[in-house]
Amino acid sequence: MNVIIKEQLSKVFDLYWEAGYIKRMDVVGQIVALLFLKSLEDFENNPSHVGFSLSAVLDDHPNFRWSMLLEEDPESANNIYMYEILPFLCEMPLDLRLKSFPNILKIRMSDKSFSSILKGLDDIFQVILSDNSKVEEKTKLYGDIYECLITFLAKSFPTTQILRSPKHLRQLICELAQVNNADTVYDPAMGTGELLVDAYEQMKIDYTVPNKLSKNIDGLPKISDNDDSLFAEWSHDVCLEGDEDETVLRLLCQMNFYFHNISLVQPQFKEGNVADLLRKLRYQKILGVIPSNKHTGDIVEQALSKLSPNGMAVLVVPSSYLYGHNKSYFDSRQNIITVYDIQAVISLPPYEFAPQASINTAILVVKNGKKFFNQTIWFCDLVNDGYSNDNKRVKNASLPLPELLEAFRKKEEIHTDCIDSKQISIKDVLDNNYSLLAQQYVDSIEEKVDEMDLEVIIDRLDNLHGKIKRGIEELRKYL
Repeated sequence: MNVIIKEQLSKVFDLYWEAGYIKRMDVVGQIVALLFLKSLEDFENNPSHVGFSLSAVLDDHPNFRWSMLLEEDPESANNIYMYEILPFLCEMPLDLRLKSFPNILKIRMSDKSFSSILKGLDDIFQVILSDNSKVEEKTKLYGDIYECLITFLAKSFPTTQILRSPKHLRQLICELAQVNNADTVYDPAMGTGELLVDAYEQMKIDYTVPNKLSKNIDGLPKISDNDDSLFAEWSHDVCLEGDEDETVLRLLCQMNFYFHNISLVQPQFKEGNVADLLRKLRYQKILGVIPSNKHTGDIVEQALSKLSPNGMAVLVVPSSYLYGHNKSYFDSRQNIITVYDIQAVISLPPYEFAPQASINTAILVVKNGKKFFNQTIWFCDLVNDGYSNDNKRVKNASLPLPELLEAFRKKEEIHTDCIDSKQISIKDVLDNNYSLLAQQYVDSIEEKVDEMDLEVIIDRLDNLHGKIKRGIEELRKYL
């Protein structure tokens, strides 16, 4: 279904670009505002949607209904939206602060373009939903559309600010942390909030009886019949907190929560004393994808300091943090190794964050509660996560993630085409200058070299030599 949504969204983006919108963030801001407007009508009779009383908004402004806007002639629809609806959405007392999006109130388009965009967004719902679709199906579709929409911003943020992780990695992080519906969860590098949203999905999976679960394309559990009314008794009190300095990212996160039907009573969406009063001091689960910059070590240590007793942290960190010899990295690793119980270090494929970046990263699994003597660390080299190791990241037939999770929980040493793992004593880590780089302990590269067929290598080198020779001969023709 996400493929269909992305195709439809691409058509809407084309309409914006034809109308003169050249910045992706401007387009995303406009689409978010229109989706929010449509949701006011679709969500108003949905009792499971928490955080807002939506019916009163449209009762006071009946001409703001999406369905009525579609029926207006292009000129009237454009004028009503630009001069009445959009300013109201930016100032309405729901703490959404849509005006934080750059240029959302500044750019005017032609009546024809606006009418085409309205129809293009409405078509996404028409293409996917039938006339007799349940309210829950329509509500869930907003979350799917928003997830696809955010992918259009893949290269809009520097990797030192935010690393946007793929869906399967986010679920793997939640599975490693064993997130459940009673947990308080914190993300020190919140960004657009996708990891917190997936933590909420993991809470629902944990709450669901096994016979209502199936498997997704990665072999990980998903809910077969996603009816949010099943989770109403606890979902309004869910704690999914995070930190993010960038205003636009906080707003993207807020709308992520809204479209996924998650309570917006979270401190990151409040200001001043209210935000401080809502903050927890400690969290059962800390999940995060930490960007690579000079503050990496500080962010990791500050996050771990917020762990509750026996709490679990699962953090994706740059590989350089795990072995770097600069003082800040070394001191940070030394403190973590001697203060906390490191459960596992799992290296990730270099294209894990493609197309945004090709960067070496690893998952650090840490528990609060030191067992220093006789401690071992489970090191794992995830060579292939089930997707191609290139910028396209095409799904392949492998399903290594369930196997990795089972091996992690049993602390097994396994060696497959996708995974190499080994238990290493804490003494060996200390003797190795406190390095936590998985490849230094697993030796997966050497094992794979021993298994190579030399005749195949020679054939490939001969073929490459032939191509180089032919290329040189072609170039000589131009001399």
